[in-house]
Amino acid sequence: MYARFGADVPDFFVRSRHLAIHVDTEEDLLEYRRRLDASEWPVELQIQHETIESIYTHDPNGYMFEITRALRPVLPQEDLDAQLTIEALLDVVAGPDPNMAALIARKAELIVTRAEAWEAERREHADRAGSVS
Repeated sequence: MYARFGADVPDFFVRSRHLAIHVDTEEDLLEYRRRLDASEWPVELQIQHETIESIYTHDPNGYMFEITRALRPVLPQEDLDAQLTIEALLDVVAGPDPNMAALIARKAELIVTRAEAWEAERREHADRAGSVS
């Protein structure tokens, strides 16, 4: 069962649940693209996201899959941001009126409630680093 979206949301996005497979290099990604394009399942989309480049197609059963490569390392701040977004999203979709404003507000609440602990952890790390030198 797919999540509920408004009628204006493209079907492609609604059905975006998929399997992602990582490759190491641009050459690997392009070789998969070449092979897929020569098959019955050509690449439907190639896109560079902020940190990855991906190609997408559907397998013979209609299931979408992605082959992806990293463009650069993910920074710890980006990883934390993604974790907070997912946690906020799970909270919001469980509520009565899931929407983008509620997602942003919930994410802000999570940041505010955790900021003090993060700052204490940062100070402790700085103190340990200072005592080592």
